[in-house]
Amino acid sequence: SSIATRVAYAGLLLCTSITSWLMLTPFVYKKLGLIIGEGKKSIFNTPVCEDGHCYGILAIYRICFASSTLHLIFSALMVGVTSSKQIRGKIQNGFWGPKIIIWFISTVLTFFIHNKFFIFWSRYIAIFGSVLFMLIQLIILIDFSYSWVEMFINNYENTDDKRYMYFLIISTFGMLIGAVILTIVMYVIFGKSGCSLNKVFISVNLFLCILITIISILPEVQYANPQSGIAQASMIVIYATYIVCSAISNEPDDDLHCNPFNKKTQVTSTILGVLFTFISIAYSTTRAAANGIFLGDDDDDVNVPLLDESE
Repeated sequence: SSIATRVAYAGLLLCTSITSWLMLTPFVYKKLGLIIGEGKKSIFNTPVCEDGHCYGILAIYRICFASSTLHLIFSALMVGVTSSKQIRGKIQNGFWGPKIIIWFISTVLTFFIHNKFFIFWSRYIAIFGSVLFMLIQLIILIDFSYSWVEMFINNYENTDDKRYMYFLIISTFGMLIGAVILTIVMYVIFGKSGCSLNKVFISVNLFLCILITIISILPEVQYANPQSGIAQASMIVIYATYIVCSAISNEPDDDLHCNPFNKKTQVTSTILGVLFTFISIAYSTTRAAANGIFLGDDDDDVNVPLLDESE
């Protein structure tokens, strides 16, 4: 069924996320260091392995490279498929035993690839993929914000219960106030003297948040889209501020001047990142409007989402 397919793909993503996170834990990090050996030739096809460059962060890039490549192949396989009854549709919704085996083998094989490839991958390819991934999450969040506001307004109009409007107003200003507080905290903790890059990131985010909040209430915007408002903007503002805070709090800083929480917030950031990812995936695969963003108009029979056919 489509639900089972979604759960299976989510489970595969969870396995990838957990495996990647384990590569940063002190236990696995030390074990890999003992197995590989510092300054020794290893399966990583490199003359030396200094400073843990064969594991840790690069190990995460290897795992994510295997997972993304595998999903890219699955995506290419689905080009032109409109029915789950087709052979390729059955491959999409089934064959999970072979898929898991292929995922495992491909993950292991990436550890035989030279470090230089993944250094290039991390600097010039993965960074653009991560930006694209965050933009997609942002689009899904925008769609969710409109649905969320519409739900409260409809409930208020149908029941005349003012609690719906009170909750909408309180939550809207609560998110804006939360973003302001988080921004002030970032300036105090991460914006010290000599931390110019942190100040730039925080200031640019603050400027853009103010800009989209003002734009959301302009008469021209209200005329073009009457459903647009400060409620949707507040959700984007708090999310964007969280992303900036998460990035800065995970910035490497050996002297702990610009980032006093260096390496102490990685677990929290990882858990929150995975949580946001699963929420966005769950929403995008069950919300027709979100699917329409990427798959076309909902009334187009040709672009009916493959996973929704069995429902």
